[in-house]
Amino acid sequence: MNFKRDLLREYIEMDDRIRELYSTITQHPNHKRDIKVYESYGKKKGEIQYLSKEVIIELDINLGDESILIMAHELMHYLLVLDGALLPVLKKENVTGLAEGVKHILMSGLTHHFLLKTELDNRGFRELQSKYSLSNKVHSIPLYYYFDEKVCLLGLFDRSTFAKCYDFDALYNQFGEEGLSHEYEMLKNTSKNSIDDINEISFNLIRLLNCEDELQLKSLDDYTIIKR
Repeated sequence: MNFKRDLLREYIEMDDRIRELYSTITQHPNHKRDIKVYESYGKKKGEIQYLSKEVIIELDINLGDESILIMAHELMHYLLVLDGALLPVLKKENVTGLAEGVKHILMSGLTHHFLLKTELDNRGFRELQSKYSLSNKVHSIPLYYYFDEKVCLLGLFDRSTFAKCYDFDALYNQFGEEGLSHEYEMLKNTSKNSIDDINEISFNLIRLLNCEDELQLKSLDDYTIIKR
């Protein structure tokens, strides 16, 4: 017997906050894709993929109430995109490693996370986000890193969104050493209260890193058509 668990239904029935978030999504005028949830079997905590007819979420279901937070996190990513948060797309096949890395870090949620965390706090997840907040320590750049060192620093900044008392002075110094002081100031000090705000941050980051000829931002529908 090939029995497949309906993980989405299980989490909706398990947690009222998930149910309310899912209800908001299904009532959204831009929602037209099936949401499918699969177990990651420990390979990753959570991830979301946007396809033309489906949204696929993978998550580790063996983390207790952290799994509930991860499910909410990925659903909120989708809701922000439905609300107009833009996604990165390469303009051509062959691009620099930096452009590829910036696309990766934006797709991972660097700018979306600014608003996502606030929205989850407002939907009753403040305690869980505090419980599972990331380390406050600013890590050094690994000796071997797939992407450009600049992208690694953007990843470190991304971690700060989910930390309680991040050492921003140390992070600022690391950005300065790579010649990224302007990028740091923009990420740290720009308003992050709306979809327009986070889209503007994404645009500015691409511009400041001189990736405008290689990278663009698109709506969900355009992203799934181009998908590059």
